[in-house]
Amino acid sequence: MTAFQGTILVLGATGQQGGAVAQQLATNGWTVRALVRDLARGDHRSDLAFNQPGIEVVRGDLDDLNSLNTAMKGTHGVFSVQPVSDPATEIRRGKLVADAAKQAEVAHVVYSSASGADRNTGIPPFEAKGEIERYLRLLDLPATILRPPMFMENFRFLLQEQHGQTTLLSMGGTLQTKMQMVAVHDIGAFAAIAFNYPATYQGKAIELAGDELTFAQITEVLGRFLGRPVAYHVVEQHTNVDGKRITEFFEREGFRADITALRQIHPQLLSLDAWLRQGNLHH
Repeated sequence: MTAFQGTILVLGATGQQGGAVAQQLATNGWTVRALVRDLARGDHRSDLAFNQPGIEVVRGDLDDLNSLNTAMKGTHGVFSVQPVSDPATEIRRGKLVADAAKQAEVAHVVYSSASGADRNTGIPPFEAKGEIERYLRLLDLPATILRPPMFMENFRFLLQEQHGQTTLLSMGGTLQTKMQMVAVHDIGAFAAIAFNYPATYQGKAIELAGDELTFAQITEVLGRFLGRPVAYHVVEQHTNVDGKRITEFFEREGFRADITALRQIHPQLLSLDAWLRQGNLHH
């Protein structure tokens, strides 16, 4: 495997996406600078991503431009992802990262957005990411945008056990509604691919997914793996406008990744069944 030269600053390195990206980049030979809020806490030291060579940990504040400028000093690239928060905070932080990258003359930014962020859905988390995407283009940054759908890792908390019954909870959709999903490991893989081949991927937006199944098929796959039936239950959203919009989005549009084309780029792309068989459900 080719070893790539340079340092990549990875935001959200203690989270699922950032941790996967840090691991993939280090494996590819990049030097990874993992941004954490508090060096003294030490909880990041137990994370698998930080237990391999090529990863250094630095302190940084997503709300402080000077802090981001310091963290980006001397870096080749930046992986940008914002932690879950209200849309206004997410937009502010995403734009600050972009401003810092512009000032640092970073050669490549890979931004993790969301599938649907470019489609004016009216769903606040998607709209926030869409605004950050537009800001990256406004600054004319050399960027690649990744648009993942639902994470397979979400099944860890969407599967509920009660009174001997296993139930899959959903924000919306019938058993016939199709859902695309991706493993965070594969988000990391595509981030690394983008950094490894900038001539191919700069200026591109990539819709990601590793599998597409109806909710009926999802419950079947989960049930087969668990060895027991899995019921399906939609969490009521009558008082939640965002929930109604999400349901309408799933029913009318849904996610649009070309999984066959993605698998040609990354043959190890995980299906839900493969993700389960790797033992990821109970991590």
